[in-house]
Amino acid sequence: MTGELKIRGVNALRIFNEAFGLIFRRSEECLHLIPTSEGQGENGDIGPLRPFTINLRTGEISMSHKVSVGGGSQVNGALGIGVQNALGGNSIAFGDNDTGIKQNGDGILDVYANGQHVFRFQNGVAIALKNIQAGNAKKFTLSSVNNSTKNATFNLWGNSSRPVVAELGDDSGWHFYSQRNTDGSITFAVNGQMTPSNYGNFDARYQQRNGGVQDVRYGSEMYYNPGGNQVSWTFRSPSGHGLTGINVQETGSNSADNIGGVYYRPLQKLINGTWYNVASV
Repeated sequence: MTGELKIRGVNALRIFNEAFGLIFRRSEECLHLIPTSEGQGENGDIGPLRPFTINLRTGEISMSHKVSVGGGSQVNGALGIGVQNALGGNSIAFGDNDTGIKQNGDGILDVYANGQHVFRFQNGVAIALKNIQAGNAKKFTLSSVNNSTKNATFNLWGNSSRPVVAELGDDSGWHFYSQRNTDGSITFAVNGQMTPSNYGNFDARYQQRNGGVQDVRYGSEMYYNPGGNQVSWTFRSPSGHGLTGINVQETGSNSADNIGGVYYRPLQKLINGTWYNVASV
């Protein structure tokens, strides 16, 4: 046979054996490949299955049953699962035309949700472009507003002397860490000053910085004179004072045996910018 084989009938061609037949059937603007029912391969009519259809107007192919593909199959262009793909390029949309995954460069796989770029996978790093949330009712989130001057890292590491270290830092170094020690105890360290916003939790067990003694000194010197050397006398320095000197006088008998007076000063302490005399027990 040479030339075209032209068949005008609805059922144009049948390939069959005793068990099954496959009928090429044209129905309006579509060409269907329809199997017969089992056992009616040679003479049976079309069966209930519609596994393969070509729309002769648009070229669209419809497969209405399970499809098994092998041999390194390739899809050229965007693929939509249940929808028309709106992501374009080398992408797969799932159930929503702008939600799915897309290859956007060599080794780059991006994730989109409602057209928003939310995640990127590439060699060496996975990048979340939106907030990361753990939990539903009570949530823990990790986010960045992208206006910091440095990158921040939260790192978990350890070694033989520091078994577990959870550390926060930036490009210039560490900020703080919490560490499990080899004896099971915990160390919390801050690389800088800790400034509380509320001192209400500092009860009587803690001394505030401005409430402690910042310095001590002797105050101005004073002098006690008994008024004469003809009688015995006794002097005790006032409360909070200490003797700092003694005045021994010559009596004219070739011996310095007269106590003419004593010097004393108050002992003082500095608290919050004010000097106070100390008290005696």
